[in-house]
Amino acid sequence: MQHLENVMPPRLTIKRRFSATLIFAIAINTSIILFFVQQDASRQAREQIGRYLAETALQFSDRLDKDMWTRAKELELLKSTIRTVAARNAAEARTAIGLLSREIPSFAWIGLTDARGVVRAATDDILVGQDISQRPVFADAREKPFVGDVHDAVLLAKLLPNPSGEAMKFVDLSSPVHGPDGAFAGVLAAHLSWRWVSDIEEAYFKPVYEKDGIELFVVAADDTVLLGPKALLGTMLQLPLQRQVRQHSPAFATTAWPDGATYVTGAAFGDGYKDYPGLGWTVLARQPVAVAYREVDALGRNILSIGVAIAGLAAIAGVLIAGHLVRPLLTIVAASRRLLAGDIDNIPPYRGIPDIETLTEALRNLIANLRRTTAEKQRMEIMAFVDQLTGLPNRAALTRRLGELTAHPPRRDQALAVLYLDLDGFKAVNDNLGHPAGDVVLQSVALRLSACLRAEDFAARLGGDEFVVLAATTQGQALADIQAVAARIIKALNHPIPIGDATARVGCSLGGAIWPADAAGLEEVLRCADAALYVSKSSGKNRLSLHCPVPEATGGPGTGA
Repeated sequence: MQHLENVMPPRLTIKRRFSATLIFAIAINTSIILFFVQQDASRQAREQIGRYLAETALQFSDRLDKDMWTRAKELELLKSTIRTVAARNAAEARTAIGLLSREIPSFAWIGLTDARGVVRAATDDILVGQDISQRPVFADAREKPFVGDVHDAVLLAKLLPNPSGEAMKFVDLSSPVHGPDGAFAGVLAAHLSWRWVSDIEEAYFKPVYEKDGIELFVVAADDTVLLGPKALLGTMLQLPLQRQVRQHSPAFATTAWPDGATYVTGAAFGDGYKDYPGLGWTVLARQPVAVAYREVDALGRNILSIGVAIAGLAAIAGVLIAGHLVRPLLTIVAASRRLLAGDIDNIPPYRGIPDIETLTEALRNLIANLRRTTAEKQRMEIMAFVDQLTGLPNRAALTRRLGELTAHPPRRDQALAVLYLDLDGFKAVNDNLGHPAGDVVLQSVALRLSACLRAEDFAARLGGDEFVVLAATTQGQALADIQAVAARIIKALNHPIPIGDATARVGCSLGGAIWPADAAGLEEVLRCADAALYVSKSSGKNRLSLHCPVPEATGGPGTGA
């Protein structure tokens, strides 16, 4: 018995026992708070990054669909011109096609066939006299316009100039031509050079996203890579996200790619634009996980470092004042529980024993630092809704704003003027002065646009040189207000923009619509304004076109196309 008493470990004093308990309690509370704050911050930041990449893919997909629709409309306009000339003689038709080919360089080849499919007039007389009746560009366009998917050039690759030496690819566009009696007279066919897609990427997207390691892909309906790194062109790409986005677009996921690396990937499915049905292309925007989550990981490390440092200080203070903490400790633990439950914002200050005051203040500082870290996370969320180049709200912010307005229908006398604007001459600035100069122009346009609006109005940059303005008005003043705002914007943007030793000049074309006069839904009103913008672009530019006339009782006649 005496021997057992001699080998028993010494019993801890109440001070040491209480100190150990205090340190354990502080560690547990700090760990719980750190865990939930870090997990929530990380989850929300990762979702914002994924949505940003999905929005990037959606912007590029929308741009492709709109451009394809524009090319198809241009072909319809060419058809009426060439049909009139061809009715006189074939020589005039060849001359007209040659002029049109030079005016619209994106069309690598334009040809007019007779009813049997024999080419009668074409760009530089290429394929004249040859029978193309068995090719889809003729066979599928006998009754209605035809749009073919991207394909390699076969015969034209040997006949058309190719300075780059790269494999030539085309998108086929064709439309039936009818004679004065309405009978089928042939087909007007065009080969649209696939190079225009690369030009769009390099002009509008690559300068913004390349520095962040973001890569864009265009994948055909049969999973063939049409646009992307050279090593992947023409290969098959099959990701689960491609199947998902065809059902719900846009979407994002963190997924492994065939190269073995993991990327945060945003995807959007191109389902067409207006009467253009689309070719089933999927646009992917990927960013390496290490790059995409770099700030998220840094945020997590900061949260952990701050928590560990303050927890260590709190533990030291707890050991020093353990003999005096029995009653105050219960108060602190109770406050911690209320904090975790969300009943209070911070632990109440303590006044009394100096050591306990130190412990209480340390815990309060820990929570304050964690809240500051959470505020930083919220700042990152705000950045997801701001265009980083111009400082204006971006497309995601516009979508959120439209949702807010739709959730609160206007009163009987309220209205909203919607302006969709696109810069005139902006491509020339990029071509002649360089893309940095183009960035300066966009920043200047954003400042001037904001100066033209009231504090309660809203302006957003959708991407490239496209902007949207929402201005509150009344139904009685809607027409006058939308014309006044448009006039201020046109006047402001037409002033020269100094860029170093050079000067840039741009204008803007605007399309306008009024909610709810033109449509009950804001998304539909935005599409109306976009359609009106196309009218301005095709009828002189640097002007405003309204979607439809506004009755005199609600503000006077509208501005037509």
